[in-house]
Amino acid sequence: LATVMSDSLLHRLVERLLDQIDLASGIGKSGKKRARIAHKTDGSKSLASSDLRSADTRSLIRTMCTVSGTVGHRLNQGHIDRIVPIFLRFCDPADADDEDYDSDEPMDTDDVMAGMGEEAAAAMQIELRESCFAGFESFVLRCPALIRPHLDQIVYSALAYMRFDPNYTYDDDDDDAEDDEEEEEEMEEEEEDEYSTEDDMSDEDDDNNWKVRRSAIRTLTAVVEATKHDPSKLWIDEFAWRQNSEKKTTVAGALVNRFKEREENCRVDIIECFTRLLSYTVSASSAGVLVLASCTSMDDDALAASGAVVVDLRSNVSSAIVKATEKQLSAKKGGERSKSSAIALLSTLCLAPGGIGSSEQITSVFRHVKTILNADDDANTRRHTAVNSKSLKLEALCLVRIMLSCKKHDASDIKSTLLPILLSDICKCVQEDWYKVISEALRVLMEIPGLLVLGSATKAEKDEVATSLYDAIEPRLSEHDLDQEIKECALSASASLVSVLHASLSPDQKNRILTLLLDRLKNDTTRIAAIKTLSKVGRAAKSSEDLDLTSVMNEALEQLALLLRQQSRSLKQSALECIDTLVLCLPESDIDMDEGLFDSVLKDLGEIIADTDLHICHLSLSASNSILKARPSTGALVKGHVLPASLELSKSALLQDPALTSLLNLLEQMVASGAIGFDELHKLLEAQMAGDGFKGSKQVI
Repeated sequence: LATVMSDSLLHRLVERLLDQIDLASGIGKSGKKRARIAHKTDGSKSLASSDLRSADTRSLIRTMCTVSGTVGHRLNQGHIDRIVPIFLRFCDPADADDEDYDSDEPMDTDDVMAGMGEEAAAAMQIELRESCFAGFESFVLRCPALIRPHLDQIVYSALAYMRFDPNYTYDDDDDDAEDDEEEEEEMEEEEEDEYSTEDDMSDEDDDNNWKVRRSAIRTLTAVVEATKHDPSKLWIDEFAWRQNSEKKTTVAGALVNRFKEREENCRVDIIECFTRLLSYTVSASSAGVLVLASCTSMDDDALAASGAVVVDLRSNVSSAIVKATEKQLSAKKGGERSKSSAIALLSTLCLAPGGIGSSEQITSVFRHVKTILNADDDANTRRHTAVNSKSLKLEALCLVRIMLSCKKHDASDIKSTLLPILLSDICKCVQEDWYKVISEALRVLMEIPGLLVLGSATKAEKDEVATSLYDAIEPRLSEHDLDQEIKECALSASASLVSVLHASLSPDQKNRILTLLLDRLKNDTTRIAAIKTLSKVGRAAKSSEDLDLTSVMNEALEQLALLLRQQSRSLKQSALECIDTLVLCLPESDIDMDEGLFDSVLKDLGEIIADTDLHICHLSLSASNSILKARPSTGALVKGHVLPASLELSKSALLQDPALTSLLNLLEQMVASGAIGFDELHKLLEAQMAGDGFKGSKQVI
């Protein structure tokens, strides 16, 4: 009914709900103390009148959460100022850190007197806290402006209950003291067995406190979402890590510290919450709201003096993130969802300055990726990863591709670790059964040739890598009964291989790939992808003498000319761009070219020159100009097929911008190459304006 109520009725409803909830005595020592103080302040509410049972209080809180979730924008500041202190009675941060806390302590004697046992009362405490954090989540998302004065209290409470696990000890205080190598190795072994301990816990020893932790984490996620335009405070503002403790931490630091959460659902939510925070931080940095510190691109003191908000990821945060995610990836019995979330976090970290980190951290990540890619070969891990290993393998390949393409890492570090550790495994993934894994593996291979150039690879390294890439790509490029995505990725990978590493390929290998490209060009489903591949290879051939396209030039130009007669505009556009690129690879002589082919190509180019599509017209004029530059002997053909349409275009009132520039360049090239004399061309242009019935644009001519 809240959605259709008038404002006056809605306010009465909220006040009535809050009056009823206010009668409850709270949970825990600090929560009940809050209630007593509130009741003493308001004499009309006495503890004697608190005849509500916990179940009734829970129902009232959930009702209030539902109202705020549906019509939260209609609540006023007075409502929020009253709601938050009441809810904090049930989730006071001090109670989460109470060393004497007993998870089986009943919330209220009234519940026991009403027939509720201690176990049921403890479960009710959990549900009450869970409902309160659900309310905080709703308020933060629906009333971000009204809740801002109370945001620090909510964050502090959520941080406290995010680690609320009274039946399990994490030894948080010992984490910073373990600096020796032997102690670190012992910790790694303990982490490997951590999840097996969780699996061995019996139902009697386990509890439902993880529901409270999950609801607190979701509240923090709502806070991250509400501050996505400027998340700097979540990296800078510090909160007490424990009650009466000098140790303080930020929201970001607390999230990273809790990656060791033993419950799968909570652990995944924590990692995803931090991933979202990191993503919003990178976006805010791109928008100029804050600055992400980088060891090479800025002076922190100068930025601080200028008033800019600097978030430093380079010192400890990046290394802590990588270390925490590696523990998730290395856990033998860790859940697939945790590993998937850890991979997503590493992918997001690649977008930040400095990326994943130094060569040591890159090597460690690549070794964990190698383990994931080889999961099917390991009989011991196959039992645990059979269900989701393919999707996890896909995500691992995506991470590698992002690391190669993000340009945030030192190329030599990536190259020196990728080639010996992962290259062979990535090539094996091209032979997988699932088309998505195959396609992603081909995308990774597509990034490797460029990496070798940036990483200053030696001739021997380039030759070895070129052979490995060819052996992996060629079978997929030659097969016809494949998914469309695999075909297109194979074409893109072959374009990268030939255009960058052509000097490391044998003539037979280059001719084989070029022949397969022609076959794909003749296929309806792969035409556009093949055209783009030929264009990329053609651009490389223009700047390199080692890449010769003469063996396929005749047939390629013939097929591209036929495509100009198609109705598809995108196909025409791609074909024209490819022709413009390929013809510039032709030497002026010493080439076995079919001269009659140029006659056919130029005829098709002339037929599509019209002011009805100026962009296609511009591409056609540019291609004609390129043919004339590459082969001046085609001047007569250009004059016969292209010039008449160009003269007709010259008097169009629509002619402008790139089309006009391309027309002027073509006419200039025709005069320079001797295809037509200046005087003759001048007379032809003047003739376009002759006659009393001229309706064209004299200004353009």
